Amino acid sequence: MKRILSIFIFGTVLLPISLFAGIFDTNFQQIPDYTGETYISGFDFSNEKVTYNAHNETAIYQGDIVLGPVEEMEERLSVFDESDVSEEHNDTNTSRSFFIVGKIHRWDNGVVPYMIDSTVSSKARSNILFAINHWQRYTTIRFVEVNPNDMSSSDYYLKFHTDNKGCRSHVGRVYHVQTLWVQENCGTAGVIHEIGHAVGLYHEQSRPDRDKYIRILWENIQDHYKSQFNKNTSSLASYVDSYDYASVMHYRADEASKNGKPTMVAYNGATLGNRFLSAGDIATVNNIYRDHIATMISPENGSRLRGTSVVFRWTNTYGGEVYLRIKDKKDVIIYQGFQNTQARRVNNLPSDGSNVFVELQTETADGWVTKRYVYRTYLAKPSKPSGLQVSDILPGGAVLSWRASPKVSGYRIYRRSTLIATLPANTTSYTLRGLVEHQDYTFSISAFNATGESPAATVRFVKDADISWLIPAIYYPMLLAP
Repeated sequence: MKRILSIFIFGTVLLPISLFAGIFDTNFQQIPDYTGETYISGFDFSNEKVTYNAHNETAIYQGDIVLGPVEEMEERLSVFDESDVSEEHNDTNTSRSFFIVGKIHRWDNGVVPYMIDSTVSSKARSNILFAINHWQRYTTIRFVEVNPNDMSSSDYYLKFHTDNKGCRSHVGRVYHVQTLWVQENCGTAGVIHEIGHAVGLYHEQSRPDRDKYIRILWENIQDHYKSQFNKNTSSLASYVDSYDYASVMHYRADEASKNGKPTMVAYNGATLGNRFLSAGDIATVNNIYRDHIATMISPENGSRLRGTSVVFRWTNTYGGEVYLRIKDKKDVIIYQGFQNTQARRVNNLPSDGSNVFVELQTETADGWVTKRYVYRTYLAKPSKPSGLQVSDILPGGAVLSWRASPKVSGYRIYRRSTLIATLPANTTSYTLRGLVEHQDYTFSISAFNATGESPAATVRFVKDADISWLIPAIYYPMLLAP
């Protein structure tokens, strides 16, 4: 099967670019009423600020993604603080845009009930049925035609509808009666693409790593659509290993061009876009419509934490609760609890550079599955060494001594600004040699570890006259005295 699939995909990629025409032509010919900003959430990212184009008070993102009413977008913008990454503002299950996370926004069991409105022409209807058969042939998604009169107010279904405003769709299952707009000039490729949005796919060229693979020719893009070529700066799904030039969700090379010249080029010369599902499209959809084990994406496993308050982020494409538990090196629980989001800030983490152990548990049909991660905690800079003093008892020298500091890798001794010695962590004294009587000296000591160096403790003194040679002259006669 894999061999047959590869041949099919390879064949479609080599089709002439002219066959892709029609997917976005109508969409990008429309001049937006105005632009606005809002927040969207997606797979492995939450509440990212984006720019949309408003058409008849509907917010359209990247040409054909329907975010919803402009009023709702403005409300969402007003309640989200860009600097707030707490779990209260990270509930992707309540989001209505882009790659919706959570079981509630998946079509139950991968089955999409649908109806085709009477406004749809026979040609457009033929394109819809072709696209449906294509999705059913290559993915686990199934379509069931329904009669709206038989549907209750709590049922969800997809309504194919026609108007004069292009081809567009919401992303994921959003409304009980969810409209997908088609026209004849969408073609079969356009309908396949819009169904991709409806089941949960986003545009490939908006990946945060896209600049490694394609170059955006901003000078050729229509001015009012430039913002729609922005990329998302957050992480992508962990199972998306390589850039998919051949995705049916990828813009073609001349999308939104103002002069007929390319708006995107692949560095390797690959053709951009496709009329059919690519292998990557198929793998992605089949993945998100089965139980997906939550996986930590940030911080990376084995990394050192950057503070005592850290936001842990994970994937959870299928939805439902996960259980997060964090323990310290003594097996003491720092935090535990059920999570309905994809992120959690945890406070009061250790700052001694020790290990903490994280468990992320996902409930599946076969029971709870646990993934485990180990992190090195934040290591604070050591404090200034205390108790620094000088003992002036040596010929031509003196002894520096101090109290041991916690969480140190060692000490550094300086004469003024010149480093003269580096000492191990278990050292609490150092002998100074080559000192001259009656001379003014300044020495300092600082503690260091992997994070950095502490402030310096400084001592200043004048080397006293050396009288140690007098000791034998005084001591030995005393021994001989009767």
